[in-house]
Amino acid sequence: MPWRRTTIGLVAALLAVNLLILADIDAGFAAGLVVVTVSVVTLHIVVHDLGHAFVGAMTGFRVDRVVSGSGPRLLHLRTGDTEIEFRLFPMGGATQISVFDPLAPGHNLIPRYLATVAAGPVATLLLAYVLADPLFSNWTDTMRMPNGSTRSFDAADMTRTIGTWFLVLNLLPFRGRDGAQLLSVLRSGPLDRRATEQQLASAAFTNSVRGYDTDGVLSECAAHPELLENPYTRTTHAIALLFEARPVEALRSLETIADHDLPDDLRKMVPYTLAIACLEADPIGRRAEAEKWIERTAWSRGARDPLTFVVRALHSTRTGDAARALELVEAGLAERPPPAFDPRDIAFLHLARAEAFRQAGDLGAASESMRVTRRLRPGHPMIERERTRLDVSVESDTDRS
Repeated sequence: MPWRRTTIGLVAALLAVNLLILADIDAGFAAGLVVVTVSVVTLHIVVHDLGHAFVGAMTGFRVDRVVSGSGPRLLHLRTGDTEIEFRLFPMGGATQISVFDPLAPGHNLIPRYLATVAAGPVATLLLAYVLADPLFSNWTDTMRMPNGSTRSFDAADMTRTIGTWFLVLNLLPFRGRDGAQLLSVLRSGPLDRRATEQQLASAAFTNSVRGYDTDGVLSECAAHPELLENPYTRTTHAIALLFEARPVEALRSLETIADHDLPDDLRKMVPYTLAIACLEADPIGRRAEAEKWIERTAWSRGARDPLTFVVRALHSTRTGDAARALELVEAGLAERPPPAFDPRDIAFLHLARAEAFRQAGDLGAASESMRVTRRLRPGHPMIERERTRLDVSVESDTDRS
């Protein structure tokens, strides 16, 4: 997975630098320095994410999930509606929030959201410059080197230094950083702020469908049809219907908003979802309709976006041109994804390849592609359906042999 390559590279670089620095230092001092560094970094990440969660809960949001660190999960807790995960490597983290009551988002949502986003950097600042001395004033060590010089570490001073760097890096206006979220909301106009409100109100559903909890999404929308007035919730509802193998319902639901003035992220997602729904429902009978949404996908996402290649490859496969589908998959894999692209979505290119190989009768290659697909997107309902079709084809081929 992508985080593994990043994490391994960063850890290897950190170890290499520390080995060079600590080569001539007493083992006990070196061990203490490493322990202090890892502890301070971990504490900063935990405090930062809990700052988001605490202020979010206090201002009326529902905190759905808090993830501290990256890599394999070490500890998983649940308190009320909130899941808390602690992961192995002290690098990165995330806090997922949604409006406490999706039916009635309430007033002053944007100021509450800004306060929640700003709470992480403020928590970092408090830990670095208010709590560092009370917590770590006695955690120090010094050693004398053979040349008469001294080397030392002071955990409180290290906390301030690391906290300052965390604060600066986190406030840079790059995607995924708090600085970018604050800046985007502060610079947005009324329509953009309305889109942010709708996205927050739908976040609980979005998080549920990402975890493939389609029953929860569908039952909540069935009980409260007014939720579908929110375009984010309607899109999530349509994806849940696709996951449940109900593509015609997904198509009829989502096409009602397809021609509306949608926020940028939905403008990219809606035509792609509609194209998949057409291909799932009836690729031959709905060929013209599918081609229309495929062209919309290419226009909104860009002709070189991997998901554009996905819909075109699936369309070729399901209309009987497996060779063309494989060409499109290879072209998609050769393209460099755009910066905002979720790397796990490369799974769908491998899914299209598996389906094309299955249609062409190369079941060995199809199985290999399916293995890659399931590794990138484990448990995805549509991927699992194709795996079942592939298993049936393999069994039939074995019986014939």
